[in-house]
Amino acid sequence: LNSIIPYPVRSYLIFRKKKCRIYTDSGVSQTPIIPYPVRSYLIFRKKKCRIYTDSGVSQTPISRHLKREEKELGLVEPLVKIKERPVILCIPDLEDPYPVWKRVLREYFRKDREEYELLIYIQENTLPEKYEELVKVLEEYESCKAYVTIQDIPVEDERSLFKNVDYFITTRSNSIVRWSGYADYYNVTMISGVDWPIFDKLDEK
Repeated sequence: LNSIIPYPVRSYLIFRKKKCRIYTDSGVSQTPIIPYPVRSYLIFRKKKCRIYTDSGVSQTPISRHLKREEKELGLVEPLVKIKERPVILCIPDLEDPYPVWKRVLREYFRKDREEYELLIYIQENTLPEKYEELVKVLEEYESCKAYVTIQDIPVEDERSLFKNVDYFITTRSNSIVRWSGYADYYNVTMISGVDWPIFDKLDEK
């Protein structure tokens, strides 16, 4: 059998259910840590470096899952294959009731940014009127010297957006936690679109 923890477990507790109190081998809790009746419980036992529970035994180490995931992430084909300058990824929160994308663009085009390229990804199922609104806002900054690419064709794997880009602008999108995880894995520097100033990291260079 394999362990879900790849090193020896030094201590353990046995939890038992009795009314609403939790008892442990190291003492009795006088105040319930759960303010409602406990419906189920697990008994953890130590045996070498394996963790057993009354509801089953883990057969696969976490490290094996991580290695498989890392291999899969490594096989992801990047959307940006060749770049001449640092790429900044922006996935505008067009559908959010309190979006920040307009403010992000206004701050970005406050000055010429010929040394960067802004990659704007339009999510699948974005309403046409929202997309048109974005295009109109971009037209307001035509006089600004900057490189902008709009990717309005959905990608099969969102992770391809983050691989090989340099910066990612966070927004109020519901998917920001997942996207931040991708950015962190691919060592992409995150720029908060809800902070002020937004592009101080770029302006300092």
